Amino acid sequence: MQIPPADDPLRPVCLAARSLRLLGVLFVLIGLVTPVTALRQGHAVTALPPAVIVTALTHFVPGVLYHLCAALLLRGRRAGVSAAMGLAMAHFILVAGNLAAYTQMLILGGTSVEFLFVALTVGFLTVAALAQLMYHLVKSLRVLRPPTESPGEWDLTAATVPE
Repeated sequence: MQIPPADDPLRPVCLAARSLRLLGVLFVLIGLVTPVTALRQGHAVTALPPAVIVTALTHFVPGVLYHLCAALLLRGRRAGVSAAMGLAMAHFILVAGNLAAYTQMLILGGTSVEFLFVALTVGFLTVAALAQLMYHLVKSLRVLRPPTESPGEWDLTAATVPE
């Protein structure tokens, strides 16, 4: 998909959709790769540490939802922007929790420093990517207009059940 020129009003929508797709792919991959290090250390799939499972799910599930929000955004739905903003905020809180857990593991020791360095780097890059996504979503929210008719003008008489 081509990015519109800088003076096109739909440019923020296309940039936000591109960011959502990219983050969706990256987070799905991170969610799938996270348990690999624990599996290489000899853990069975059913006996993975809870921290690994939670970390994998906090990346995989939002990654799938980012793809859904991108599809809604490309259809011109404001609901896609609202859902993506809420998802990005919730995902930021989850990533901040992961960063706190990794920092605690770094301080207490017992885990390889290389793994923690990679995990912390990915976490901080995730925070930066979510901030950039929020910037594009706020700009695209200004472009997409709400529906023209208000809910008060809808005809609900046909939807009532006759007695």
